[in-house]
Amino acid sequence: SGPSGLMAAKRAAAEGKRVFLAEQEPEFGGSLRWKSASVDGRPAADFVAAALAELAALPVTLLPRTTVW
Repeated sequence: SGPSGLMAAKRAAAEGKRVFLAEQEPEFGGSLRWKSASVDGRPAADFVAAALAELAALPVTLLPRTTVW
């Protein structure tokens, strides 16, 4: 999941939803993993790390290397 998926998962979990976030690749972050971009004034990698840390504190199940049919 890229930045949109990470933020959608965070929002849904904050609203009390049970969230499963699947990512086909071994790491979350989508295009931010290889772009030299910034998000909210932070390097993309820092944004992804912070988003994953926040999700870890919420009722979110992270599923890397997972394909959903």
